[in-house]
Amino acid sequence: MDVLESSLKFGLMLEAYLRGSVNHIPELRQQMDGIGKMRSISELLHSKGLKDRDKKEKARDTMQQVLAQQSYKQVLNNCVSTLDPKLTLGGLKDQECRFYDSKMRPLLMVYENPDPSASPSDIRVIFKNGDGKGLCFYLHVHVRNVHCACMGTP
Repeated sequence: MDVLESSLKFGLMLEAYLRGSVNHIPELRQQMDGIGKMRSISELLHSKGLKDRDKKEKARDTMQQVLAQQSYKQVLNNCVSTLDPKLTLGGLKDQECRFYDSKMRPLLMVYENPDPSASPSDIRVIFKNGDGKGLCFYLHVHVRNVHCACMGTP
């Protein structure tokens, strides 16, 4: 929010919402912390020179090791989707997570679907950070439908 008027207006709206929805604050904090964790992984991958195959495999292994850390699991497991609040993301499948080989190194995060009757059994989230505008891009990929949105980083 670079424009002062917009920043003030939406800041006041957010403050009013949070004062009236105190029960929602922990959920929002977990979402913000999750975005921060994914941003840090994205920046780590972006800083590495990944020209050859061996370096890419090592970077993927490093990413999976970071995701397996307790501090990351605590934030990224069993959270509400930032795109669709009706959708709860189950446990993060850190060994299936990877990144795409493009300039901004988008992350593919794979979650268990906590609904046992749901199809598909996994929920995939693409997280892209740093497109030059300070935006993050999320994309939930399901078998039949796609939900996507852009949102500013915290």
